[in-house]
Amino acid sequence: MRSLAAPGALLGAIGVLWTLQGAGLVHIEPVACAASCETIKGVSAMWICAGIASMTVGLALVWHAIHRLRRGPHAPGSQR
Repeated sequence: MRSLAAPGALLGAIGVLWTLQGAGLVHIEPVACAASCETIKGVSAMWICAGIASMTVGLALVWHAIHRLRRGPHAPGSQR
């Protein structure tokens, strides 16, 4: 379950960035675009919601990985 901690932390960090961008607190120019990308201007509820959702999933993955490490690999209820 340790393998879930790194992707969870990355997803949580991206969620923080998206939330701050959606709130209009951080402005970053698009780096690599496949379509006509534009900088987010002003407040964007969609990016705030996407950021909060990815932060939640990322933190849940990190919590799950830490919780499994503390319980041990052969604790009751764990998969073998």
